[in-house]
Amino acid sequence: MVVLAALRGRTLTWCIGARLMPYATHAWVEVEGQPVGQASSSERPYLVLLRTGPPAATSQRGSQ
Repeated sequence: MVVLAALRGRTLTWCIGARLMPYATHAWVEVEGQPVGQASSSERPYLVLLRTGPPAATSQRGSQ
């Protein structure tokens, strides 16, 4: 599914998170802000420690 998203030109974001009680770590992929093949965020109480992907679009300022 991730490969298909990339082939269709969608933005992929790789995430790594952790939680306490019980301690666990998890990695997942998001497409346009939505986890791919994962339960909803309320069922995944992970704090995102690292999120990688293409740089955010920056606004261009006009010359003054």
